[in-house]
Amino acid sequence: VTTSVRDFTSLVLGYYFVERVTDLGGTDEDLAVFLKWEQLAAHVRYRINQDDKFRGIERVKKAASEDDVIRLGTDPACQILGNQRTYGLWGLYTGPARASGLVDGDPTRLTPAGQQLVEEVYLPILTNAGRRNADRIVALLVEPKVKLDATGRDRPFLESVAKIWPDRRVSAERAIYDQHLLRDNKTDRLL
Repeated sequence: VTTSVRDFTSLVLGYYFVERVTDLGGTDEDLAVFLKWEQLAAHVRYRINQDDKFRGIERVKKAASEDDVIRLGTDPACQILGNQRTYGLWGLYTGPARASGLVDGDPTRLTPAGQQLVEEVYLPILTNAGRRNADRIVALLVEPKVKLDATGRDRPFLESVAKIWPDRRVSAERAIYDQHLLRDNKTDRLL
């Protein structure tokens, strides 16, 4: 069920944003913040990168064909899967990410390796795209409901977020994923 490195990218960033919103005193529970991030990631991957290899593609395609507005929220109309909590990244990728040493704890948070991936790979991509520290993403995820104009005023923002999922992995990202997804962290054996 966990075959996509790009889905691990979305997962690790989801937990990063959960922690950032919590640190700001956000009132949403961890799951709500994570689901909104997963929705944003899915819409950006499809609408900007033309990527259709992620969970929830059918609902994202349908929403894109009906409207230029991207809606983020916890209500069923915003969710990209029938049960996004269970069948999305939270439900299917958290266990493997925990086993791989990218997340840990209760509540689930990034490990130092997961934090390194975000800080050394993904935040610089956002900064280079004009989105320092991902502050706008955090501000959106604090809101209970969000509407973004995919073809109008929010398009430059969405394009900057899309750079997180390039066609090819960068070397620092490849090294961390190699160590945590392909090898046993403790013995360095291939899994």
